[in-house]
Amino acid sequence: MSSRMMRLHTLAPLLGCGFVVVLACSSSTAPGPGCSFDDDASAGVQGELFAVLGDGATAQAGAQIFLSARLYGVHNHNLCQKTITWTPAANSGSVSSGQSITDDIGAAGSVWTLGPATGTQTVTATVENSDPTLSVDFTATVTAPGVYRLEIVSGDQQTALPQTAVSEPLVVQFVDVNGDPAPATALTWVPSTGTLGQPTTTTDPATGLSQNTWILGVGDAHGVTVSEPGGSSVVFIATSTPNAYQLVMVSGNNQVGVPGQDLPQPLVVKLLNGNTPVHGVQLNWRITAGGSTLATYATFTDANGLSQNIWHLASAGLQQVSVSLEPQFGGTGVFFTATGAYPHPKAEIRAYNGTDTPGITVSVQTPYDGIRSLGPIAPGFSFPDSVQVELGAQFTISSTIGGQTGTVTCTTTTAIIPVPGDPMTGNAIVTVVLGAGGQPILNCGTQGWH
Repeated sequence: MSSRMMRLHTLAPLLGCGFVVVLACSSSTAPGPGCSFDDDASAGVQGELFAVLGDGATAQAGAQIFLSARLYGVHNHNLCQKTITWTPAANSGSVSSGQSITDDIGAAGSVWTLGPATGTQTVTATVENSDPTLSVDFTATVTAPGVYRLEIVSGDQQTALPQTAVSEPLVVQFVDVNGDPAPATALTWVPSTGTLGQPTTTTDPATGLSQNTWILGVGDAHGVTVSEPGGSSVVFIATSTPNAYQLVMVSGNNQVGVPGQDLPQPLVVKLLNGNTPVHGVQLNWRITAGGSTLATYATFTDANGLSQNIWHLASAGLQQVSVSLEPQFGGTGVFFTATGAYPHPKAEIRAYNGTDTPGITVSVQTPYDGIRSLGPIAPGFSFPDSVQVELGAQFTISSTIGGQTGTVTCTTTTAIIPVPGDPMTGNAIVTVVLGAGGQPILNCGTQGWH
């Protein structure tokens, strides 16, 4: 069979009498990220159509089943903005929409209300303008209506931003053939996207009521199926309004780091939908300038909408990293910059007694250490302790001998050629000698030691 021939797939048949209904699946299940309108605009739609969920149900006549299909292109990416036609077979009930459009994750769906006939009923989903024709069948085994049934009370057909809660709870009632409250029973709630307050609830024996809350997931349309053990079920649907995702920089920008090492702080971003943190969305990280590396190139936002990465600098100079969302989420990315620089080299200041006077001391005043005293120093010796300053910094030295004080200001120099990564690249030595009047004369010089 050629790659252009039709392939039919069922991803997950329903088990038992509970209904699992998915209109838009999590984007993390997609074989490839992003969305495409066409593989080849000159040809018909090509690829694979999957029955995601809704196939293989056993349910009462009149029950609702949410049918979900997903369309992938020949290169295993989502095909969006394609028309799916839903066609019930003879005596197979009705669908809420004869046509639906695949969303940014390639998903489309329709609510199937089973007909009164018992036995097998079928709905066929077909991709319009596909070449060859791409279609998949959904079947259900239909039983006679039971004594009890579920009804929707409120909360259907709501609208909300992706990954935010619908404003009203989803409320159902379990009733008998006369519409009176039925005995308490367990209900199973299954969302197509997002999360529910509780996966199961129990109806109130006095009123037959039960309710739940729902935070939508991604995609353009969403569904929740509520079922009871007897085989009746109802479907809530909701619609997403365009999201207002915003990726903001939290911390880690404009750092200076040592080439060959990680930056001191991680790069941290936050994803918001309006003012609400967005959880579980993939972020893509990319080096856009410089020869650096990242700990990972894909992260996911946490419950607070935060995500972070570690940036390893490979060279000196200005470097840049971009962070962006998957295409289906829209929004704009952010850019981090960093500068690779070797540590500012240091210089050591030591004092040498060039006089015959024993036990002289030298005071060194630097911008960083304040005043430090080196000594006492024996004639013809250097004091073993030292003071560190940055290369190029000025320092003032003074010494008092016989009541007379000498002072001089020096500047550390790169007397020793700097070595990248070597923090000790230059040294200064202060020599004290006596003048003709016995006053101390201080001289600045350089000397290399390690």
